[in-house]
Amino acid sequence: MAKKSNPFYPSDICRIIGVAGSTHGVGVTHFCILAANYLSSCLRKKTAVLEWDGHGDFEKMERACTGKNAQRNDFCVLDVSYYKNAGQKELVSCMDPDICILSWILGF
Repeated sequence: MAKKSNPFYPSDICRIIGVAGSTHGVGVTHFCILAANYLSSCLRKKTAVLEWDGHGDFEKMERACTGKNAQRNDFCVLDVSYYKNAGQKELVSCMDPDICILSWILGF
């Protein structure tokens, strides 16, 4: 039997999940990393996480996970792509129907 398409969730659009925190230290970065790993490993979705807050958490994470701090703006850990200090250019480069994007803005 053919699978019916869901009109509320078309398969040909990019999925963007926005996560916001009220202040530094409330767990937004931790939540985004956990959610990205779930989407990637359990649901087998290509996943990208964009850091918009500029606190440099991904710089530290890249150094801890890969042992280096590359000049590139992106790095990959466990099949998840991470973008440090992301902007419009990084968002547009990830906008593919096959990629789930987790994005967060911190500090209101």
